[in-house]
Amino acid sequence: MVYRIYVEKKKELANEAKGLLSDIRTLLGIERVTDVRIINRYDVDNIEKDLFDYCVGTVFSEPQLDNAAETLEGLNCRG
Repeated sequence: MVYRIYVEKKKELANEAKGLLSDIRTLLGIERVTDVRIINRYDVDNIEKDLFDYCVGTVFSEPQLDNAAETLEGLNCRG
């Protein structure tokens, strides 16, 4: 079975997304863009569910810094 997890930095720690937003607005001149989010998707195969669940908070994310969810809706994403 393939397991999937979505991981995003918490808003106050999303420096890479803030930098990308700045680049889009200044370098590309697209001022209408007001927010950028970077969401990493991890797909894992050939692993037991218990081990995957453990890895979510230790390998794929850091609970103090990241939000992790099984669906994009879990991260409050549209579409």
